[in-house]
Amino acid sequence: MNTLLLNIQEAEKLNDLSTIISILSIGFVTILILLTISLFEVYKQKKRIIYLEKKLKLKQ
Repeated sequence: MNTLLLNIQEAEKLNDLSTIISILSIGFVTILILLTISLFEVYKQKKRIIYLEKKLKLKQ
């Protein structure tokens, strides 16, 4: 009976560990997605600045 109780406790620890790993993985993926979105926004703004600079040079 004692070994059964130990096995149940070990299973709960493993379940907790897998839950923590899942939460950390979801957080990591979320951070990667947010970084990708913000880098894309910076890229779009940079292209816009280059376009406006060219347009301004053509006017002068």
